[in-house]
Formats: sequence, C-alpha cells, structure tokens
Amino acid sequence: MPASLGIACGIVAGIPAAAGRHAGVGIGIGLGTGILVGLATGLPFRPSARRGKADRAGIRTASGPAPGVAGGLVGAVAGGLFAGLAGLHGVGHAASLISGLPSALAVGLAVGGCTPVAGGLAGGLVGGFVSGLLDGVGVGWPAGLVDAVGVAVAVALFTRFWACGAPAQGRRWIWLPGLTGGLAVGVTLGLIAGFTRGPLAGLLLGALAWGLSAWPVGLVRSKAAVAEIPPPQQAVADDLHAFWWIGLAAGITAAVCAFAAVGLTAVFEVSAQLSIALLIADGLGAGIAAGLIVGLAFGTYHSVSPSFLVARTWFGVRGRVPWRFMRFLADAERRGVLRQSGPVYEFRHAVLRDHLARSGQLTE
Repeated sequence: MPASLGIACGIVAGIPAAAGRHAGVGIGIGLGTGILVGLATGLPFRPSARRGKADRAGIRTASGPAPGVAGGLVGAVAGGLFAGLAGLHGVGHAASLISGLPSALAVGLAVGGCTPVAGGLAGGLVGGFVSGLLDGVGVGWPAGLVDAVGVAVAVALFTRFWACGAPAQGRRWIWLPGLTGGLAVGVTLGLIAGFTRGPLAGLLLGALAWGLSAWPVGLVRSKAAVAEIPPPQQAVADDLHAFWWIGLAAGITAAVCAFAAVGLTAVFEVSAQLSIALLIADGLGAGIAAGLIVGLAFGTYHSVSPSFLVARTWFGVRGRVPWRFMRFLADAERRGVLRQSGPVYEFRHAVLRDHLARSGQLTE
C-alpha cells in the first residue's frame, strides 16, 4: 500500500510540474529536492516520535502526525522567507520575498507528516530554504521527474508510518498543532496576498486559510469505547464514510490554499495586474494535484478503506478471495464458520483456522 499510493501521488504531482510555464510558484526541481533534503534532515528524529505512541496491538493512538505537520509548516514558512531574502541579495533563484513560499509550504507538509515536531521544524526549515533557493530551476520535464520522486517518497513514508490498521473508530482534534499549523498556512497565504493585492486582501485570505486548515491539521485518530464498536459490515461502511468525509475536507482545503498561493505568486511575478486567466492557468493544476494528494494521504491516515480496497483487488485478481468479499464473510458467519468480534470476523474454531493456515502454506 505505501508504494502504490506513493507512486500514484508522485504521478499526480509530476504532471502539473512538468507542464508548468513560469519560474517561481514551486514549479521546478525545488519542490522535489526540498522534500528529499527535508526528509533527510528530519527523519533522524523519527525514533523519538514512536515512543509512547503505540498500544498493545501496535496501533499508534496518541498525537499522530499532527505535531510534526505543525512543526513542518512553521519551519517551512521560515525557510521559504529566508530563501526569498537570500534571493533579494543575489543568492539563489527566488525572484521575490514570497517566491519560495508555495513550494516551501508543500515541503513542510510532506516532511512534517513523516517526522515528530522537532524533525518537522528542522526538515521544514532546511527543505523549505532549499526549495526556495532552487525556485524555478529546471522548469518542464526535469521538474516533473524530480517533484514526482520527492512526493512519492514522502507519501510512501507517511503511509508506512501512519496508515490506519483497523476500521475507523473515533477522532479528536488537538488544538495546539491544529492552530499552529493552521496559523503557518494562514501566514503564508496572507503574505502572498498582501504582496500581490494589498494588506486587506492579505488579512482576509490569511484568516480564511487559517480557519480552513486548522481542523484537518489537528485531527487525529482515537479509540472508541468497546460498546460503540460496530459489527464488521457496519464498520466497513463507517470507515468508507470517514475516508470520503475527511479526505474531501482535507483535499478541498489543500486545493484552495495551493490554488491561491501558486496562482497569486505567478500573477505577481509575471504580470503587474491580476489576471483571472493567468491565475487559473498556473494555479489550477497545482490546486488539483494538492487536493488529490493531501486528500488521499489524510484519508488513508484516518481510515483503512484504501488499504482494504488495494488488498481485496490484488487477492481478487489472483483468485485468492471472492470479489464480493464482505458478502462471503457474512455468509461464512451465518453458517457458523466465523464469528463476529467487534469490527472484525474471526474463526469460530481454532482447529479449522490452524488447518486452513497449514493448507495455505502447502499451496504457496
């Protein structure tokens, strides 16, 4: 699942990067390079993030990726601004103070999702600075390839670390990383809008971005009470509902923020006047890509439906399980072969389970 989702998201990211027309706005090798450098900086902090995060079943239920995402976004904003300042003094390729902010924000989100708060801060700062220094370098297919690799690696690692291992149960919102990460996004959009359209537009867009992003950034999984755990059929339906609900909310937020950040930066660097056509031409692809990638990643963290779909399809193609798998399990439960145990099925008789396990080993 991590590899397949990472490859899919890498392709989604690489297409608009390869088709980008203008320097700046995160279309160039800076995005992918910044993610890879940021991960190399932040991942050494990863072992400390796992302490105290797992229950007896090995499921991490504490703060999840929220603190790391918040730290990554904060560090990335600082790194992007430093890159802009360096560009103003002839160091790097940033065309203006805000040039590196869109790609830096993406770097911070990618790196922070794979690290704890300290790793997110360090990786976001370094990766955001590198992405800003390389702002607009390698426009075209080089950007598509490098950015695809960077996004694919980040999504694969995020899925490996945080993918949901059981049907979605409860969720809670952690206010500190939520407000902090949302503030970083709001400040970024506010600065971009302030430079391009004036202080009032900056305040309004920044406040809107803060409000939109604070909720998905701070949302984490939590365990439901035993009495609240539904039977398997209902658990699968609830899990799919959670995937669409959370994935759409996070994806729409990312799409709006990416569209505004990339589009406004392109307009600012290419044209002195606001052009709706230019805004759409440069921001639409980045917005769609960001929405799909973030929506899939956040949905995978909060629900097991994507992993279940991939596994069911893979084993169905190989003839290992029926295509109507849940109906098959329900029929086995009615016939007394299986029994319900909370949101999962288990064999009613251990002897049959062990016999089928041995038979499966012999047929491999």
